Amino acid sequence: MGYRIDCAVIGSTMRARVSGRSSLGQAARIAADIAGEASGRKLARLLLDVRGLADRLGTLGPLVEGSCPPFAAGRIAVLDTRDNERFYAFPESAARSLGCELRCFFDANSALRWLDACPL
Repeated sequence: MGYRIDCAVIGSTMRARVSGRSSLGQAARIAADIAGEASGRKLARLLLDVRGLADRLGTLGPLVEGSCPPFAAGRIAVLDTRDNERFYAFPESAARSLGCELRCFFDANSALRWLDACPL
């Protein structure tokens, strides 16, 4: 199993695209890598694209929970496929308990509009 994370920071938004395969343990490492990349920057928003990550349904919790801390009081937009929409109730609730607002989107334009509506 292997994964790849491509990150870019534009303004106060980090864009992270995760692809490959992930086990439960790797999901925590992916989240730590994203949090580490965000560390020390004043970022309020994360666009997390997991559409290229296979076997992600069992790893959404750790992936989201581990990604929240650098974006506390901010927003995380997750890009996923419509097939997985029903699996986001728990990650959205977990993110709220960590001080983040999280929503799942199926297209990048809608996700970016929602992120841009977040006051800094």
